[in-house]
Amino acid sequence: MTISFPELANYLAVILSWTVSLVVIRFSKGRSFVKIGLAFVLIVSATSLFIGTLMYSGKVVHLPFLMRMDSPFDYLIGPACYFYTLATFKPGFRFRAIHLLHLLPFIINLFEFFPFYLSSNEAKIAYYTQYYGQHDSLTMPIHYFTKGISAVLYFSLQIAIFLSINRRKNRSSDQNRFINWFYFFFLGQALLISMVA
Repeated sequence: MTISFPELANYLAVILSWTVSLVVIRFSKGRSFVKIGLAFVLIVSATSLFIGTLMYSGKVVHLPFLMRMDSPFDYLIGPACYFYTLATFKPGFRFRAIHLLHLLPFIINLFEFFPFYLSSNEAKIAYYTQYYGQHDSLTMPIHYFTKGISAVLYFSLQIAIFLSINRRKNRSSDQNRFINWFYFFFLGQALLISMVA
């Protein structure tokens, strides 16, 4: 089984992200909600990248139970980044039941593929081969649109939060400490969005 350089780079990025998420939870200082938020962003993004790489490389046929599992995870990345940004810059932020509405696209997509998840391995492999052969892509057209809208919307919300804090003269020391980090955080998201779009 051969692995291309882009695949290898993706797998290394996945391992690094999973490792960093453990380090963040175990060793980093700061509020628990913020640490958990960053770790969740890393875990969700890395898991989506891992399954997506398996899907597009064709190696997922060796692990058919993972087929299409990346699609719902894609709908978690935007909310995860948004809540991480919110928790970082709004010290009084608390996660409430109303915030669970942000999980609706994830849940809807999960139900959409639920019958597929319950199908046999043989059926999944046959579907994978046929769908990719017909469309030359593994992403359904409707999901190109909805995932793109979701990514841009959540990115815009994060930028709005960041700018509202960045304009303040009386920022806290914690907020000042995170300002520079978030330039990199947003750059990374912008690159991912441009690659998917």
